[in-house]
Amino acid sequence: MTNEEIQSKTIRLLRFPLAVAVVFTHAVSGHEVNAHMSQVDWQNLTGMDIYNIIRYTVSLLIARGARPCFYIFSGFLFFHKMIEWNRPLYFEKIKRRIKTLVIPYLLWNIIPIVITAVLLFRHMDGSLAKWMNELWAGGILKIFWNYYEYGAGNNIFGYPIPSYFPYNDPLWFVRDLIMMSFLSPLIYYYVKYTKIVGIVVLGICYYTQVWIYIPCFKIDAFFFYSLGAFFSIQGKNLIVELRKGMAFWLIVAVITMLIKMYDTESRIVFLFIIALTVTIINIASWLLEHGRINADHAFVSFLSRTSFFVFAVHTVFLLGWSQRFVNFIITSDSVFYLIIKYFSETIVCVVVCVGLYYLTHKIAPKLLNVLTGSR
Repeated sequence: MTNEEIQSKTIRLLRFPLAVAVVFTHAVSGHEVNAHMSQVDWQNLTGMDIYNIIRYTVSLLIARGARPCFYIFSGFLFFHKMIEWNRPLYFEKIKRRIKTLVIPYLLWNIIPIVITAVLLFRHMDGSLAKWMNELWAGGILKIFWNYYEYGAGNNIFGYPIPSYFPYNDPLWFVRDLIMMSFLSPLIYYYVKYTKIVGIVVLGICYYTQVWIYIPCFKIDAFFFYSLGAFFSIQGKNLIVELRKGMAFWLIVAVITMLIKMYDTESRIVFLFIIALTVTIINIASWLLEHGRINADHAFVSFLSRTSFFVFAVHTVFLLGWSQRFVNFIITSDSVFYLIIKYFSETIVCVVVCVGLYYLTHKIAPKLLNVLTGSR
C-alpha cells in the first residue's frame, strides 16, 4: 500500500472503534469511579480496586482519545488536496457540511425531544406540560446550543471552565465541528502563515485551558482540528508525519496515563490525551500496513458506515435501556460480574445501534441518508 492509501484506510478503519469509545465514555456517566491508585493497597488488592481501575482506565482515560482523533481527521479532510483557498471552494464545502453535519445535528437534537414527549404523554399526569414549560422557559433554541451547562474543572489559573451541551448532549462535538467548518477561512490562514508555531500556541492553550469559554469555541476543537488542517495545508501525509515519533508518543502516553491514575487532578491529562491520540492513529496505521487487519473487508466497511449513527443515537435512551437490560440479566453484584456488566452494557448498546442502522438501511435508506448525512 502507498502512504496515501494507508492514510485513507486508517481514517476509515478508526471511525467505528472511536464511536464505540465514545459510548464507553458515557457508560460511566453519573456513576462514581474511585480509581485513585495512590490509595490502592497493592499488597491487599481487592476486586473492587480492579473493577474501578478498569472502568477508569477504559472510560475516563483511553476512550478520551476518540473525539480528538475525529477532530484531527475532520480538519485534515476539510483541507485535503486543497491547492489554494478561494470563496467558491469555501461555499462548496459549507454546502456539503450542511448536508453531512448541520441537518443531522438538528434532527438528532429534535428526535430525543419527540421521543421524550411521547413517553411523557403516556403518563397523562401533567408531566408533559411541566416538561414543555421547562423546555420553553430556557429558550427553545437553546436545545441546539447550550441546553445544559456543567463545570469542567479549572484552567491553570484556577478559573472555572464551563462546558455547554445541546439537548442531545454528546452532539456538542458535532456542534463545535460545524463551527470549525464555518471558521475554516480563519483556520486556513492561521495555519498557513503561523505553521507549526501556531499549532504549538494552540497546544499550550489546550494544556493550560486558557481560552474563550463560550459554546462552540472549545479549545479542544480549535487545537485538534487545526492540527489536522496543518498536515493538509502544509502538504504533509498525516500518517508519515505522526509515525516519526511513534515510540516517543507511545512512551509518553503510558507514562502520563500512570501519572494521571495516581493523581486524578493532575493537568498531565491534557498531555496524555495528545500522546494517546497520536498513538491510536499510529497503532491503527501500523496494523494496516503490516496486514494485521483489512480495512477493505465488507464487514469492517459496514461498521465504519455506522459510526455516526452509533455516535448520535446511543444516548437517545438506548444506553440507559441496555444498562437496565444487562442488570436484569446479570443480577449478581460480585466483582467478576460487575466487570462483565460494565463491558456488556456498552456492547449491547452498540449492537442495538448497529442493528437499528441495518434495519433503517433496509426499510428506509433515504431517511437514513438524511439522518447520517449520507455517510
